[in-house]
Amino acid sequence: MQRFYLNWALLATLSAVLLAAGYFCEPPHTAHAAVVATAAATASASAKTSSAPVPAWLVGHSRKKGICMGKGQGARTWDQMLELLHVGWVYNWMLRPRGRTPTAVSFIPMDWGHRWELARDIPWLTAQHLSHHYKYVLTFNEPDNRKQANIPVQQALDMWPKLESTGMVLGSPACVHPNGPWMRRFMRGAAAKHYRVEFVCVHWYGAPNAKAFLRMLHQTYTHYHRPIWITEFAVADWHASREHPNAYSQATVERFMKAVLPVLNRLHYVQRYAWFPYGGTSRYKPLGCSGLFDKQGNLTPLGQVYASY
Repeated sequence: MQRFYLNWALLATLSAVLLAAGYFCEPPHTAHAAVVATAAATASASAKTSSAPVPAWLVGHSRKKGICMGKGQGARTWDQMLELLHVGWVYNWMLRPRGRTPTAVSFIPMDWGHRWELARDIPWLTAQHLSHHYKYVLTFNEPDNRKQANIPVQQALDMWPKLESTGMVLGSPACVHPNGPWMRRFMRGAAAKHYRVEFVCVHWYGAPNAKAFLRMLHQTYTHYHRPIWITEFAVADWHASREHPNAYSQATVERFMKAVLPVLNRLHYVQRYAWFPYGGTSRYKPLGCSGLFDKQGNLTPLGQVYASY
């Protein structure tokens, strides 16, 4: 356990200086107590964090980094893939993992958005919260996409109090367009009803333009003033087909990844991010430039880059 020794004379002097500068509206002794309480809380949190075992394969890698992955690939199992990618968290668009999840990897359940399943999901999520098994839940996968959850804004708002009742920390619906009309209407409606939306989930599939990607994240944070989880992102060429090969190579995507991942690890408002790994390696598919592993479950050169962070 770490011990913290506070210099009381220095703290008293600092409190007096800050009070004179107008930083405190409470008496100096109250501010002094707040400093002590904060230091104690920090020490306690630090002790808890430092006591948690971290496996060798995760040492030196960002705990922000995750993956959205439904199952293993080729001969590799789910847990082998997670260790191979050195990720700190995972989700699979479902409430439960499909395989064994390494202890050091946080599984995040998702309520995908089937209205008829909500009555079944709510008691289960509530039980997970009460047992401290899971803390966070992701919600409604691309409700603004007819081929995904496809939920009207008002219906999503009507479902929200049931999700709140679970006690879980709630992520926003993850829209195709995080700053588009659906998301803005939902967030305005949630604010009007004082609903809890603790973090905003973002999907992004675009050109390998690091500045444009980071600008979108900044705009999203500016719009909603909440922490961001990037729950799906990858480089895509949506015009790619058998007649028109993908315009981007994996080498191009590697440069994009090397440009953005260090920034994501530093940005205070980006709490977590997860690459979409299922592009494969075909140059005739929209996501063929972004695959992290091949059909046998081996990491592609791009997958090796992602695993290195």
